[in-house]
Amino acid sequence: MTRWLWVALLALGCNKSDPEVEEFDPFDGLVAMEDCDEFDGYLGAGATSYWVGAFEIFDNGDVEGHEWWVLFPNDTWRESEDPPPEDEYCVITWEAAGVSGEPEFWGTADFSISVTADVVDDESTCPWGLYLDSETYGVTYDVQLTSDGEATFYFAGSGNKLADGEGDASFVHYTTQWGCRWF
Repeated sequence: MTRWLWVALLALGCNKSDPEVEEFDPFDGLVAMEDCDEFDGYLGAGATSYWVGAFEIFDNGDVEGHEWWVLFPNDTWRESEDPPPEDEYCVITWEAAGVSGEPEFWGTADFSISVTADVVDDESTCPWGLYLDSETYGVTYDVQLTSDGEATFYFAGSGNKLADGEGDASFVHYTTQWGCRWF
């Protein structure tokens, strides 16, 4: 599935009157990193990994959105798949719904987002084994906003930082730093 189709799918589920929601491209700027080609000299199957999330927050406190796990397979993974991945990257998509509320851990956060997320099989292009036993999960984020439109996401249970992003009281999104994932 192409990047622009994903953007269209996201926009279909969101408020059409919010131009920020319509313009968000969850895969913009994501690239494969050479550091994920080998692990301590071992040429193993792996990928450059990113997590991306986008959430619309409605006036009544309801939250809807998506989270994506984006993987750029390294050459070893590509060579081990039969058939090999056709696209530059694969994606696992979860549809999320929940509520916003008071921050739970991070005292300087502006609000929390508590969601339950369910995998969307027909929008996920990675091998199903990667998300086996993770088809549904629940998570709460504390979100801190700045006056210039930046957003920082923290795991509410621990206070550990997840990622930076952008947003306001009606729409927020994040993209994690890249990391290597080995299989």
